[in-house]
Amino acid sequence: MDGQGSGLVRGYAAGLERYVDSGDEVELAAAYAFSREAFGAEMTILDVVDVHRRAVERLVGRASSADVELIAASFSFLSQALSTFEMTQRGYWEAQQHAEREHAIALSLQHDLLPRAVPEVAGLDLSVRYVPGEAGSHAGGDWYDIFELDANRVGLVVGDVTGHGVRAAAAMGRLRVAVLAHALAGLGPADVVKRVDRLLDQLGTGEIATMVYVVADPGRGRLVVANAGHPPPVVVEPDGASRRVEMGHGRLLGLHPALPRRDQDVMQIRSGGHFLLYTDGLIEPLERAGRDGVAQLCRVVEGFSGTAQQLCERVLGELAPEGARDDICVVAATLVAEPRSRRLGRRESSQSIVRAVETSWLSRLGRR
Repeated sequence: MDGQGSGLVRGYAAGLERYVDSGDEVELAAAYAFSREAFGAEMTILDVVDVHRRAVERLVGRASSADVELIAASFSFLSQALSTFEMTQRGYWEAQQHAEREHAIALSLQHDLLPRAVPEVAGLDLSVRYVPGEAGSHAGGDWYDIFELDANRVGLVVGDVTGHGVRAAAAMGRLRVAVLAHALAGLGPADVVKRVDRLLDQLGTGEIATMVYVVADPGRGRLVVANAGHPPPVVVEPDGASRRVEMGHGRLLGLHPALPRRDQDVMQIRSGGHFLLYTDGLIEPLERAGRDGVAQLCRVVEGFSGTAQQLCERVLGELAPEGARDDICVVAATLVAEPRSRRLGRRESSQSIVRAVETSWLSRLGRR
């Protein structure tokens, strides 16, 4: 038994000895404390019984085996220890089952609120990867959206709501619908970010969020970027040179008071170039280790030449080869020289998303 286990055994034996000597129920506190710590040390109920047996053997050395008071006191002490251990174990299992249920509900809600499919857009090769966090984690508020604005432009959004579980997933749904509504109403990236920030401020629910919104015009090789506290996009030029995009960066969403103005910037990207949007789950392990996660991401994609799907695979293969502790969302886009012939209509690619989201919410609210 390790040092922690040996310390628990000595504490149990000392508590039992005091209880046998005094008969004072106050000394039963040692049995309660031992059982809680034993559960935390991953001992089993048989381990508890064995610890009790050894403690009794110490006491028997100073009394006859017919000492009825010693036997009665020791069984009372053991009874309290076992009862506390079982209650601690039961509470842990119930808490774990509750967490698993909430995780499943949040994942289901999150799945329902994310886009059904990635639209095909002339001049852009698009790919998305959404990697849920490991099973023991809570579903987060990571989200993305891709929607056509008109015949020439497409909107791409990646965001993250602080917190986890059902509340974060619900907040993510509200933000996604708000962004889509303002974008389809014709507002530019800066104004969309400003309106969403104001919405969070007026709701007063305490949610804090980040997001980056890019309007891409593939035919003109033009990107308009507004960033609200989100990790910066990364661009890979046709020659393989990579860089982070710091332009259009501003304060995150939900802080009071909402900002009266938000900034956006315009950048050019050539045919064959790539740009990458992602959530912080991709770089957070590096940041926690004291490394510059965005710089490492730039090194990973340096010299890349391929499709958007291959870009996603390369990024996740290098930075999250064994999955993720937290949710990861990656959206990659490549400007292609020859536009695709098939193009989804605006009605099919964007309005259907709004209807799907509204149907999901109405169903959950019992109004359908």
